[in-house]
Amino acid sequence: METLRVGPAQGALTLHTRVEGRAAMAGHSLTIAIADWWATATFDGAAPESVELTAQLLGLTVISAAGGVKPLSDKDKRSIRDNALASLKAREHPEITFRSVSVRKAPNGWTLLGDLAIGGTSRQCAVDVAVSESVAGWQIGASASVVQTEHGIKPYSAMLGSLRVSDRVGVQLDVTVPTP
Repeated sequence: METLRVGPAQGALTLHTRVEGRAAMAGHSLTIAIADWWATATFDGAAPESVELTAQLLGLTVISAAGGVKPLSDKDKRSIRDNALASLKAREHPEITFRSVSVRKAPNGWTLLGDLAIGGTSRQCAVDVAVSESVAGWQIGASASVVQTEHGIKPYSAMLGSLRVSDRVGVQLDVTVPTP
């Protein structure tokens, strides 16, 4: 068995939100980076046996915004970060964790089924992992869709609910691992 450990030096972990509601045009779809994370995969030959990921919530940073009636200022980005940390209950639960319980071969990689813990609530989550080879090494992309309310998180809303963050948030992990 071999173990592979990756973190921010090998790639990026991002969250992708959308806005909805009658006033959605006023809001921004966001890409939020988590700066402090690490993942460990245990392999039996070329196939992963298990995968664990831990992300530190205090490392949230808004890196881009699409839409909206005006560009986000640095103050807006700090406010969004503060609201996200409050929604995620980061003071009480500063980490998000994922631990696989099964790994299945998929056409372009694997599907991981595991326990995702956010804000003190753990739910099963499927993660699709695609693997390809490039000059730089193995390109690994993992994606999942997380429903906030399933983890006890109330999606952010404003203007009496006419502008709100969609309940479903995309999570993307992209890493490059040198080939042995």
